[in-house]
Amino acid sequence: MAKLHFSGEEEEKQLIEMVRKNVELFDLSHNKYKDAEHKDSIWLDIANTIGKSGI
Repeated sequence: MAKLHFSGEEEEKQLIEMVRKNVELFDLSHNKYKDAEHKDSIWLDIANTIGKSGI
């Protein structure tokens, strides 16, 4: 995944909040943690929401 750069503190806060709401991105015990396709979809949604390219 490409590195994203944030121009403001609000964008960074938004990113943190969105990741926090998607525990399958970081919780090893979550049943979807190993589902790469599902996690890619979440990252794409996050990128689109905060206006960053996922590529």
